[in-house]
Amino acid sequence: MENGQWEKQMIEQYSWYMDSAIYADEYDGIHANYHTHGVQASFNHIDFQIVLNLASRR
Repeated sequence: MENGQWEKQMIEQYSWYMDSAIYADEYDGIHANYHTHGVQASFNHIDFQIVLNLASRR
């Protein structure tokens, strides 16, 4: 199933979905961005976003 089809299916089935399309390796090597889609339209609440700092501590 293509990503666009999966997103549509999740919206139809659950009214929202989480997207983890931006991994640290693909962005800046440090931060990962996980966020939702559809929460605001379905539940009148802003979508959630979590940005993780994955830098190793020295």
